[in-house]
Amino acid sequence: MFKKILLVVFTLTGLISCTSLSTKIKEQHYYGWSPHIQRAVDNLTIIPGMNKLQVMAVTSVSENLVPKRTHFIGNTIVETWTLYKPILGGYSFLNDGMSKIVFISFRDGIVDSVSF
Repeated sequence: MFKKILLVVFTLTGLISCTSLSTKIKEQHYYGWSPHIQRAVDNLTIIPGMNKLQVMAVTSVSENLVPKRTHFIGNTIVETWTLYKPILGGYSFLNDGMSKIVFISFRDGIVDSVSF
């Protein structure tokens, strides 16, 4: 029980601090993005064509915290991020055991696909 409470507190603390990451990214870059990317960010939706910064604006999770796997297909760098979508909403780099797993695949730094 104590472990679950600690995990919830840690997750909520992470969400609060990461929200400032999302806010900073949007303050600095939002108006330079195309309207369809802006709408996706506003709706907290990851879509193909986004770059890593835009994904971080949606997820509020810093790239250095994301579990990832990188490999090459020909001359293309393919990187897959693994995040978790908790029942309470948002995204997390921690698995609370009840979250949906989200795989975000990038090709040369641009979202190619998102799967749940």
